[in-house]
Amino acid sequence: MIEVHRENDDVAVLLGGKDAEILDAGDDYILVQCDLADLANEAAQELPDALTIQIHSEDGFGTFLFHELELAADRNGMALSFKCHTPNKYWEGQFGLATFLAAIRDQAAHHDTWKITHIELEDD
Repeated sequence: MIEVHRENDDVAVLLGGKDAEILDAGDDYILVQCDLADLANEAAQELPDALTIQIHSEDGFGTFLFHELELAADRNGMALSFKCHTPNKYWEGQFGLATFLAAIRDQAAHHDTWKITHIELEDD
C-alpha cells in the first residue's frame, strides 16, 4: 500500500511498508523516488493526490530505452512521463525510439481516457 504521512513539516511516504526517498516536498506536492522492485508487490490502487513518484528500472522497463518513469496523480487523473536518456542511433534494444513512440501513440488511440499531451525530443 502507498501511504503518505504528514505531521507539520515532517513528511513520510511508505511504499509497501518501506520509506521512500523524498526528493522534494511542499504544502501541495511530494516528490519521491524508488526502484521498480519497490513497487513490484503493490496491488493496483489509487495514487494519493499531490504525490509524484520517480521510478527507476535497471532494464528500462523491458525496453532498455526508458530507465525512468514519473507517475503522478491529481483530481484530473493520472499522468505517466517516460524519460529516455539514450541516443536513438546508438541504441541496440528491441525498439528504436521513433518506433517505440509510434507504438505508444497507436495504442493510445484505442483508449478513450488516454491522451498523449506532450512529446519532447532533445538531440545533443
